[in-house]
Amino acid sequence: MSGPRPRPPRLRVRQLPPRPPVRRRQPLSQQETSRRWRWGTVAIGNVRRWYQQIDWLRHTAVIAALVAAAGLAVSAWGTLKSAQVADDQLAQSREEQEKGDRAQASAVTVWLEGFGEEDEALILANRSLHPVPVEVYGMRIHYKRTTPHDDTVESISQGHEIVLGVLPPCSRVTFTHDLLMRNSADEDPESPFPRVDDFDPDGIVFMDATGQKWRRGLSGKLSRASDIQLPLAFYDFDELDVGTPIRETKPAKLTPCSVQ
Repeated sequence: MSGPRPRPPRLRVRQLPPRPPVRRRQPLSQQETSRRWRWGTVAIGNVRRWYQQIDWLRHTAVIAALVAAAGLAVSAWGTLKSAQVADDQLAQSREEQEKGDRAQASAVTVWLEGFGEEDEALILANRSLHPVPVEVYGMRIHYKRTTPHDDTVESISQGHEIVLGVLPPCSRVTFTHDLLMRNSADEDPESPFPRVDDFDPDGIVFMDATGQKWRRGLSGKLSRASDIQLPLAFYDFDELDVGTPIRETKPAKLTPCSVQ
């Protein structure tokens, strides 16, 4: 089919308004030119006199001092930040070292089981892969009559340590109350403790594989024991293994065991 053809769109031309005529600047009069010249001359003269009156040597020294002070402040700030970073690194290093030092010591624990003199026992556990020489500290008590025909007794107490021996790796050892009392009496008959009526343990002191000495209380608190003088036998396991209470016990194996 054929039909009327669409008409093409018409282009509309918009006529811009005419531009205003360019105004030319009027030349300055001779009087205005002279006035401006005199003002510029006066201004330049004032600047020159101000420049000549300034003590540039003194001001230069002041500026140099200010620049030096700013430099010192920046240097001090940098030194302070470097010191803070060094302190943080040192604290982190000490924390990591302390954590490493406590690795084996944390695996050695002690507690009491049972009630009464007959049932009470001291339990030691070594969950590390290293043997641990250990001694128990506490109070030994001896009851003494005031007179042969008087029922009144007095108690004599004294701090005492008992070398228990070497705890095998990955083991649990039980020390009965009777065993501790038998090993806390003095062999000297003239001693006030030829026999002991009671021994009250407070904790243990032991040495790890690196030679560090540690104290573990019955409350579980672990602390360094650098101030304690251990017997020389602690440094000779063969000598420490002879005649110690641990020879009268039967250590039980612990599983799992620490890798430390």
